[in-house]
Amino acid sequence: MSSQAAGTAVVFDPYSEDFWNGAYDTFRRLRDEAPVYRNERRDFYALSRFDDVHEALRDHATYSSASGIMLNQLTTPGFKSERDFPGFVIGTDPPLHTQLRGLVSRSFSARAVANLEDAVRRSVRAHMDRIEALPEFDLCADFADRVPADVMYDLMGVPEEDRDRIFGYNEDFNDVGDPSAEGTPASERHLSGQQNMVQYVIELAERKRAEPRDDLISEIITKSIDRPGAHSGPLDPMELGGFLLTVLGAGVETTTKMMANIIVAFHRHPAEWQKVLDDPAKIPAAVEEIGRYQPPIHLMGRRTTREVNLHGVTIPQGANVLLLLGAANRDERVFPEPDIFDIDRLMARPPVTFGFGIHLCVGAALARQEVVIAVEEIRRRWPKFSIDEGNLKMARNFNTVGYTSVPMNVE
Repeated sequence: MSSQAAGTAVVFDPYSEDFWNGAYDTFRRLRDEAPVYRNERRDFYALSRFDDVHEALRDHATYSSASGIMLNQLTTPGFKSERDFPGFVIGTDPPLHTQLRGLVSRSFSARAVANLEDAVRRSVRAHMDRIEALPEFDLCADFADRVPADVMYDLMGVPEEDRDRIFGYNEDFNDVGDPSAEGTPASERHLSGQQNMVQYVIELAERKRAEPRDDLISEIITKSIDRPGAHSGPLDPMELGGFLLTVLGAGVETTTKMMANIIVAFHRHPAEWQKVLDDPAKIPAAVEEIGRYQPPIHLMGRRTTREVNLHGVTIPQGANVLLLLGAANRDERVFPEPDIFDIDRLMARPPVTFGFGIHLCVGAALARQEVVIAVEEIRRRWPKFSIDEGNLKMARNFNTVGYTSVPMNVE
């Protein structure tokens, strides 16, 4: 929990320990004192109240994603997602965004996700079996990182013999170095992971062209997109690589954080865990509450396409704006007693955990299902557990907040 000296001007820096450790005190001050916050040094504005964030997510015409959705992209001169990160669906605007999203929307529909339930449960149980043979384990490395990866590999049709290798590439890709070190480029490990991952999915797609299967990649390579003012047709190799890298990254990283976040929250709030032990039907509501209470993504970046006047502040056209999802989800104007983790909470409005509008996370239903099943199985098999609070480790990333290490013991 963050803290700043009383009487001083509120400061928000997304490249700080305050942010990575959960800047909830800072978020509260932003909502109260500076709902349109300006950071000159980092060159961004920030919106923190629920209504403002919700409206900005809805108004994609004013708050554009085409110049990137992370601050390091927005502050890179001339960066354009379509050119510099082909296939980066979450960093595009319509009509390209509509075309790219349409490639996978059927695979993440409610019916498709329901059909994955058995696969998710098999993965959860298999990793629990493996964990029980270990003298000690880490909830993240041994479970929460692995289950969503397995599910995405099944969906994409990654062969069993390739999975450890591609999991290693993804781990490398998630190593962004130290974002707080100004001017430091992305780590060599991150760049190597990105390159290896893109190259792998391009090669896998070529194999599937020759021998199609019933999987996401085989489906995508048969589809075409309409490119206004340019040629229409299937994704080219770099577009395909970037697109599948984005789908895989979004489908794994946020879910792993939610899994770890909810188990730590239950450890710290044993009365809430007891509610789940007494009534497993409360688990879906608990997953919604952890998304509100500690979302895996705390901010999304946009660039304004016109001047915006809000709360007496003028945000100019072409400004970088951070939409603080983590602050919006704890806005007391919408969620009474927002700093309390309460799985029986009645929410008049859904939180913005998975975004809103055209950029609502296409895999939100799958993420919810994976976390629900993980909690169901932990409740059934490990009703008594403990966590080594002294050795918890938080991620240091551009927009992800959550645990990277959760040492855990079970009875």
